[in-house]
Amino acid sequence: MREKKQKKYLITGLFLVVLFWLFYFFNVIEINRDVVPLHLSSRYSLIVFIAFIGLIGPSIEEIGFRLFIGTKNKFQIFISIAVLSIYIFLQHNILIFAICISAIAFSVWLYLKDFRFSIDAQILITSIIFSTLHFDESTVSTNTLSSILYFSYFIGIGFILSWIRINYSIFFSILLHVLFNSSIVIFMMSKGFYSTSKIIDCNESQFNFRKKNVFDSQTQKSIFKGDTLVIQNSNLIYMLDLYMPDEDVKGKYTQNNPLIYYDLEIPDYYKKSPPEILKCLEENKIISKIKTRL
Repeated sequence: MREKKQKKYLITGLFLVVLFWLFYFFNVIEINRDVVPLHLSSRYSLIVFIAFIGLIGPSIEEIGFRLFIGTKNKFQIFISIAVLSIYIFLQHNILIFAICISAIAFSVWLYLKDFRFSIDAQILITSIIFSTLHFDESTVSTNTLSSILYFSYFIGIGFILSWIRINYSIFFSILLHVLFNSSIVIFMMSKGFYSTSKIIDCNESQFNFRKKNVFDSQTQKSIFKGDTLVIQNSNLIYMLDLYMPDEDVKGKYTQNNPLIYYDLEIPDYYKKSPPEILKCLEENKIISKIKTRL
């Protein structure tokens, strides 16, 4: 195994990852994925989720998707397939579960029988499954190029992590996966480390708001002071969803950075229509519409 460094997968993986980010940063493709799910609005649920995607999730995925690659150790194979089976079964339907586990078992059988190119089969099969399970059609726009590059991006990630697994160890692939996921979370959190206050104008309306760190110790709440709705230390979508009809907010908007909480004052709240308030917040890039496939 170690005689064959499989550098073609490292090179191909790096190419696919770099290509994706180049197209993304130059706005050639559009991706609508939320790193933090919309339903996580409380501080504690966010902390648990951050710990999961930064440490626990990558570790589980590496053990499930890559521990069995290039090994004949039956204990490692059993642990890997068992973890992957639970991972898939809890998130997807029985058909996807059966197809994925059958493909993985087939790749293991090929390697145990010393078939030629069996290591290639393992890398390709696991990377495709890894990408498929991370692909959500609501994530990408209707642009076909966006879908192809997004899917290829996760295949590239699978190639890179598989190369690290077979040339070094599962511990190094876990470490890289943890560093990658954690860097995304840290990048999002860094935008909310400093509090800022601002008045935003929309036609004749003025909203006072203050951006603050999501880990601020204050309790989130909302109250009315006369006709002014005062939201304190909260995810805006979560709070607005409490005061606006479902057809206006629910499942249609997301806060641009879920790792930021806001204080927001909306004067004459009942004299403003929900679309007017949402449009103002959207124009000031505080919230945005969730784009879905047609």
